[in-house]
Amino acid sequence: MQQRLFIWLTGNLFVGLLASTSMAQSQVIPDDTLPQNTVVTKNGNITEIQSGTRVGDNLFHSFEEFSVPERSTAFFNLETINQDVQNIINRVTETKLSEINGTIQINNTANLFLINPQGILFGANAKLDISGSFLASTANSIQFPDGREFSATNYSTPPLLSINVPIGLQFGSNPAPIENQSTGGLQVKLGQTLALVGGELRFPGGHLTAPQGRIELGSVGENSFVQITPTINGFTLGYEGVENFQDIHLSQQSVVDASGTGGGFIQVQGAQVNLTQGSQIRADTRGNINGGDITIQAEQLNLQEGAFVSASTFGDGAAGSLMVNASSVEIIGTRNLQEVLDKLFKTRTITLDELGSGLFSLSFGSGAANHLIINTEILNVREGGFISTSSFSTGSGGDMIVRASESVELVSSELFADSYGQGNAGKLTVQTRQLITRDGGGIFNSTFDTGRGGNVLIQASDSIELIGTTPDGRFKSAIASNAFEDATQATGNVSIETRRLIIREGAGIGAATFGTAQGGTVKIQASDSVELIGTSANGRELSSLNTQSFGKGAAGDIEVYTRQLVLRDGGVISTTTQNAGRAGRLVVRASEFVELSGISADGQFSSSMRSDASSDSVPSGFIPPPRTEVLGKAGDVTIETGRLIIRDGAEVTVNGEKLAAAGNLRVDADLIWLMNGGAISATTRAGTEGNIILQTQNLLLQNQSQISTNAENANGGNITIDTGNLVALNNSDISANAQAGAGGRVTVNAFGIFGTQFREALTPESDITATSALGAEFKGRVNINIEEIDPNQGLVRLPENFTEPRNQIVTGCAADQGNSFVVTGRGGLPEDPTQTLRGRTIWRDLRTLVLNEDEGDQVETFSGTSGSGASRDVTVEPLGDRGESPSERRSSIVEAQGWIINAQGQVELVAHVPEVNPHSPWYKSATCLNE
Repeated sequence: MQQRLFIWLTGNLFVGLLASTSMAQSQVIPDDTLPQNTVVTKNGNITEIQSGTRVGDNLFHSFEEFSVPERSTAFFNLETINQDVQNIINRVTETKLSEINGTIQINNTANLFLINPQGILFGANAKLDISGSFLASTANSIQFPDGREFSATNYSTPPLLSINVPIGLQFGSNPAPIENQSTGGLQVKLGQTLALVGGELRFPGGHLTAPQGRIELGSVGENSFVQITPTINGFTLGYEGVENFQDIHLSQQSVVDASGTGGGFIQVQGAQVNLTQGSQIRADTRGNINGGDITIQAEQLNLQEGAFVSASTFGDGAAGSLMVNASSVEIIGTRNLQEVLDKLFKTRTITLDELGSGLFSLSFGSGAANHLIINTEILNVREGGFISTSSFSTGSGGDMIVRASESVELVSSELFADSYGQGNAGKLTVQTRQLITRDGGGIFNSTFDTGRGGNVLIQASDSIELIGTTPDGRFKSAIASNAFEDATQATGNVSIETRRLIIREGAGIGAATFGTAQGGTVKIQASDSVELIGTSANGRELSSLNTQSFGKGAAGDIEVYTRQLVLRDGGVISTTTQNAGRAGRLVVRASEFVELSGISADGQFSSSMRSDASSDSVPSGFIPPPRTEVLGKAGDVTIETGRLIIRDGAEVTVNGEKLAAAGNLRVDADLIWLMNGGAISATTRAGTEGNIILQTQNLLLQNQSQISTNAENANGGNITIDTGNLVALNNSDISANAQAGAGGRVTVNAFGIFGTQFREALTPESDITATSALGAEFKGRVNINIEEIDPNQGLVRLPENFTEPRNQIVTGCAADQGNSFVVTGRGGLPEDPTQTLRGRTIWRDLRTLVLNEDEGDQVETFSGTSGSGASRDVTVEPLGDRGESPSERRSSIVEAQGWIINAQGQVELVAHVPEVNPHSPWYKSATCLNE
């Protein structure tokens, strides 16, 4: 705020100073500080300037005042003796600024230099009638390569003037401003240079024109040195010797224009460079000569209220490049994004004025657009601002490169590099730390005609967040590459590289084809996470990642590589066809987990990953309803992850409508968990395929979840499950059923199956079915293979020579004299010390020791697995009669004296020796053995 207040105050003080100086009193007055004085004569409204001091090709003039009133002319009349002068170098030595509201004229081709440290004002009627280049500056002096200078502040002794071409401008401690109000002709001839270099530069409605030439605008701070480098048609300026800059303001429809048959060059250098109220900087190519470049160097570049910068081509020549180097770039438009997009889609052309605020390198002719490069820390484009390198005719579009070290934010605004004609689109690259698009803002590279679409590459080291839609809900905040109905060439691919990707409130990333052209591939690489959440406010747009075909062209694939993938509340990843083109493949590799949960707020759409050949798979206000029958094939879906969790109505599916074939669905995960209506499905109406392959260590289905390959007028698809454990509870089904065809085949390979079993038809229980409504003879097959433990594996060969047990047993003792019985977590028979140690034969506990207390009892139980794989529970009972009262029972655990096999086939350790046949193979005594 303080900075803006300072700019306002200084600007108004400067304007007040100009207003207080009467143009009628302005005049050209020479001083006597040169060896050969300047001669000034007046003839009506013409002030004729002659003589001066000539050194080599340079002619020097020195003035106390230099001002040209309205309807007056300052005429530099080079007599015959001076006709070959190359540079006319002028200084103003007194304390009055130069007010130029008339015409400056030269009668040869010399370049004109004017320095006045007090300031320079070009009025509304200022005009240049010169054939060479023009430089106006508020520098203190002009420097030469031999070390000499022509100073406007140090002139007490006659200067040692140089024969060389000037090499630089030396500024003092407080460079004065330059203001240009000229609306009628501050212009140089074809191919020449027009330069304004001073303190603050202000253009309230002012025009500068250098057709096919060069325009230099520089606003510098104290003690700056600006280098001058001669060229064939003028000179260029260098700012390597400048540490501080001041501001440049273009307002009230100011124009800085170097356009021509071939566009010229423009360099703008300042701290804040502000273009407002429809102001323009242009170097457009209008003929068959290649254009020049525009370079803007600033701390801040601000474009508002329809202001723009353009290096475009309207002819056969190629456009020049447009480069912006600034700490921050802000573009604020005045156009309604929806209206601009409607015009582009309807007419496939637009004017620069209709686009409004923005940066442009466009092709409207046969010439190619050029690079548009932005190097900044922060890029903020909002309220209908645009940055574009599109092609609207036969010429190719340009490449766009945005490097923003901190952030890019697009709000109701776009970066686009489309092809609307026969020219190919260029590439569009954004490199930043954080990218945010909202309210319909986005990044697009599409083709509408015979030109080929370009690729989109987004690299955001921290995050990408896409939010919402335009207010009418028709246009998503998006990153996309599309091939529209008349496109015949493939559109480009979309590649995203980031740490976190978040898509919410109906935004999306996609690539679609509407005609015969090939659709693009979408590739997401997010090292941390990908999230797709919810729908637009009106529910018409899902938060999506998709590729789609609405014509004969095939849709592209989707590849997602991340650590965590989350879809909830209607978020969707899909490959789709609604016509004859096939849908793309969907491949997801998430190293940690994939989680899908919930449905949209209106209850209409499930969170899903899918590939569809269907007319109503993914809703959109932007996409028209299909006009033909869906004949294309759905794509395959492949998911590889640590954990796949599908819950609360979410689904993973492949789907074929009518005659369209469904794709195949494969999941490879450590855990697959479906709960609360979660589904994995492959559905066909009358098409083929639609198979499901699941490979996992554990497959869990709960609460009406399902895995299905159901079909209507086709054979049911096949389901293959390879798992360690399959658990299905609460009416969760696995089915390959058919209505008017044969049932499919279900194959389950597992170590254990719990809660479900094969049944001939669906029941309220958890079922595995492969039925057909045509009858039992059309039912499918269900193969369930439970892989038991092989008892022949891991057995230990017994030693051939037995050890005498009496040599290994010490004298025993009574059971009540300090012996103990210890239960440990692992144990078993020891290895034979005389044989190879194998380390395999162990008793393996399957649960921890648990203490159960019931009415005073203290009972410890554990279970283990025998070598045959059979499970046995072992119970340690307290000593005493089982019928005694709780108060009479002992509270301590005592040693077991034997065991029995109870009615349930369990082994029970008991505290008393049961009355059984001691010769029974089931009896073992726990008493000590005494010799």
